Amino acid sequence: MDLSLGEKIMLLRKKRKVSQKELASALGINPSNLPNYESGRYKPSIEMLIKITDFFEISLDALLKNRETDDLLQINDQELIKIIKQIDLMSSSDKTVIKGLFNSYLENTKKNI
Repeated sequence: MDLSLGEKIMLLRKKRKVSQKELASALGINPSNLPNYESGRYKPSIEMLIKITDFFEISLDALLKNRETDDLLQINDQELIKIIKQIDLMSSSDKTVIKGLFNSYLENTKKNI
């Protein structure tokens, strides 16, 4: 599924749990402009695109290219990145076990919240 630029901005904002007003403030724009970006009514300037990518800590390439929404995920925890790289080198069957453990843990965590 290809997302428009505005849809990507909205998705990133919602993933970060940031309101339109908060993002507009961080970008230094009028709060009424952000809904226009997200709806596609207006296109952000290159300078604004750079501010957006800086805020979300993603590359301009990731924001502009047609990619799946998971490609916009940014992992900042270096230890977690190291673990994921190790898992990626495992056999398919080992990866299946790890995924099962993660899913089980996440399900148990949800029940305890």
